[in-house]
Amino acid sequence: MVSKRYILNTNSEFVFYKLLSNSSFYNKNLLSDIWRIYSHNYNNKLLVKKTKHIIVNKQHNIFNALLFIQLINNLLPIQYISERGFLYIDPRNKSFLPYHKVNIYSSKGRILPGLIRPKTNETLQIDIGVENRHEVYALGINYNALIGLQDSLSIINNKYLVSHHISSQIGIFMLIEIISYFKSHKHINFILYKNLTHKILMLNKKIQIIILLNRSQQVGMMLINKYHLESTLLYCYQHNIICYINHLKINTYFITFNVKYLNTPNEMIKKQDIENLIQFVIWIFTRCDN
Repeated sequence: MVSKRYILNTNSEFVFYKLLSNSSFYNKNLLSDIWRIYSHNYNNKLLVKKTKHIIVNKQHNIFNALLFIQLINNLLPIQYISERGFLYIDPRNKSFLPYHKVNIYSSKGRILPGLIRPKTNETLQIDIGVENRHEVYALGINYNALIGLQDSLSIINNKYLVSHHISSQIGIFMLIEIISYFKSHKHINFILYKNLTHKILMLNKKIQIIILLNRSQQVGMMLINKYHLESTLLYCYQHNIICYINHLKINTYFITFNVKYLNTPNEMIKKQDIENLIQFVIWIFTRCDN
């Protein structure tokens, strides 16, 4: 059994920063450059099968533990381009506020900067420094091109991580850290998905553990064997992890972690909570091999 405890160190913080600043995650490729680097480093242990919306690493026909990570899209499509060259997006997204800098992903593969103008008539306009619509088209920007916030990562009092999209990137960050933790010593069965087109078959011997933020936003899920449930619940109790059952769903449990200011321009999460979450999943994979 792996004995050392996971620590979110400066290297981990840099990985998280790279994920937050790499919005090409949701452009034409399912995964970001940083994930491709990791999967290349551990390709002897990651038998990856890729479709348009799902990436699967399935080493064994019979698994003891399986991790699901949902890839959440934080980009908005361009809805309209004015004659003066301003880009319009859906104003209902709370993360996109006036004077924030954004990235626009053109059809020519370029990432172009822009600035959100103050709201007028309940619209959000993006200024990309052009004079007219023809200049926008010349840059390779058209309707439905994607726009995302330029992200960064701040650390407050060495306790909290603060960024625009912590809640959407914490899942893939967790998986990268787990793979890096085990390196080549263990097979990690996982599924990364944008959306699952087929319902998950819940076998009688499987327990579903759904990972939530603020009891509302799902970032991942695990399947474990039913005979590991008692020790899993005991682990949660001993490590102050909030775990509760949903009586409306058979064999389904929830664990939840708190994010301050969820779904706002600046989300905050305790480093210790991230460590507890990742350590929990590490413990699951370690325990379920026994």
